[in-house]
Amino acid sequence: MKADMSKNVPLAHSPIWDRIHAGPLANPAAIDLETFRSSGPLFAISMWDPNRYGLRYLKMLLFALLSVDGKRDTKLYRKISNRALGNPITVRVRGVDVCLDYFQAVDEAKTIAASGLPGEAARLVEIGPGYGRTCHALISLYPQIAEYWLVDLEPCLALAHRYLERVLDRNLFAKLRFVTASEFGEKGGAERFDLALNIDSFGDLPPEVAQAYLALIDARCDAFFCKNPIAKYLDPALGGEVATNERVQEALRSGLARDVIDIFDSEQVDAAVPKFLAAYRPGPDWRVIVERPAPPWSYYHQVVFHRQNSRKQFDDGPRPGGKDQ
Repeated sequence: MKADMSKNVPLAHSPIWDRIHAGPLANPAAIDLETFRSSGPLFAISMWDPNRYGLRYLKMLLFALLSVDGKRDTKLYRKISNRALGNPITVRVRGVDVCLDYFQAVDEAKTIAASGLPGEAARLVEIGPGYGRTCHALISLYPQIAEYWLVDLEPCLALAHRYLERVLDRNLFAKLRFVTASEFGEKGGAERFDLALNIDSFGDLPPEVAQAYLALIDARCDAFFCKNPIAKYLDPALGGEVATNERVQEALRSGLARDVIDIFDSEQVDAAVPKFLAAYRPGPDWRVIVERPAPPWSYYHQVVFHRQNSRKQFDDGPRPGGKDQ
């Protein structure tokens, strides 16, 4: 039967390939072999055009990241309720829908836990919390957190307030304090915190402003979690603007890690890490406890600093996913 079918069915028949042959492969001899693997002909016969199918690549990346995580992470996601608010782009792995933001938030929580934080009755302050996803994750995973300050400019702070009021129950939301950046700077040394956090905003600040925040952390805090770019990059192929553009120049002047590197060269990335750690250390009395890459980004790194001779040892609280959670 199979042999008979092979005689009756034209093997060259394919409407899809007929269209491809009439389009990008209409003249194979004219295809430039020096460039075709980053242009239309390749996208027609091999890989999907990343400019057109970016969402597909995002979901593939997220699915791959979550597929290699252990089952313990699934338990952590389940502890963070109401993650679907805002209609995020998600994939479903082991019965749980997860977006890239909360993949990062759980990874940050695990990095913080690896340093022994937070301790019992901990007070946290996050500088630049965005809409509040890290706060949502940490305060859901660590019931021992007593108070969590969110410090930001007023527009983001207002959004974070609305979002967190929706996703947290009343008891957890009551632990939050929303403070503008100006108010935080005016409070002097009156407030003390066990842990300060900054995730992807010190790199956007003028250097003197970032240094001022580090000075406040040095004066008020016993530990600091930092997740920021280790360097800058100039690559128009990534959708960036030309180097002469003023917005690009402003970005290159911002933050405390301003060397320009190839962010997809592992040797350059590795070489930039020590300078990043030195740049964001709050003061001479601080030491690195945990430092690691920040997936999926090639040029982001995360680190937990502890101030030497701090008043707490940060080892008295339950870890996320542990037996006591």
